[in-house]
Amino acid sequence: MPIPSFDRNAFRARVFKALGHPVRMALVEQLLHGERCVCDLADACDGNMPAVSKHLAQLREAGILDSRREGTNIYYSLRMACVAGFLTCVDSHLAAQAEALAAEFQHAGPGLPADTACACAASASRTEVLS
Repeated sequence: MPIPSFDRNAFRARVFKALGHPVRMALVEQLLHGERCVCDLADACDGNMPAVSKHLAQLREAGILDSRREGTNIYYSLRMACVAGFLTCVDSHLAAQAEALAAEFQHAGPGLPADTACACAASASRTEVLS
């Protein structure tokens, strides 16, 4: 049975909301390389264990991650494998935007017109003239 579009969009929004924090993105990026213990993930993200655990719980509740317990350790892995492709797509888009911006600046030519020069440079010129 197909999911009604409202429910589907609510679930999509939940996934995007879970991905919408830099720490959670860093955690997902670490898990692209395979299963990791929560203690290793906390070290990799320079975060304290309780905060990282809360971020991991949000990702798990959104269906992005799986977890399993082994003794006293909890291991996380990427459940939603398509996230890797999505991140690659986003990175490619951002790189293209950066290249376009760099080309735009390069096309503008070296330096700025005299009337847009930095106030610091103008101030230095006046100081030299006054000396």
